[in-house]
Amino acid sequence: MMKLPIQDRETAGRELVHALEDYREREHLVVLAAAKLDCHHGFKIVPGASHLFEEPGKLDIVQEAAADWFKDHLTGAQP
Repeated sequence: MMKLPIQDRETAGRELVHALEDYREREHLVVLAAAKLDCHHGFKIVPGASHLFEEPGKLDIVQEAAADWFKDHLTGAQP
């Protein structure tokens, strides 16, 4: 079985960003990982993206999601 890269009861906030194709294949792992988070977390699925977000414009969506996460959580603003 694949080991989740999340320790028991993680407390640091995070944004989970997944390519739609990966999410379809690994939805059960994403749900398990999110359940282990004892913190504020977001979840974003990038439609039409494969594992490495190589399709045109898909990595831009990931970068924007990451930038928004950091702006919201490092500046003290609440989502």
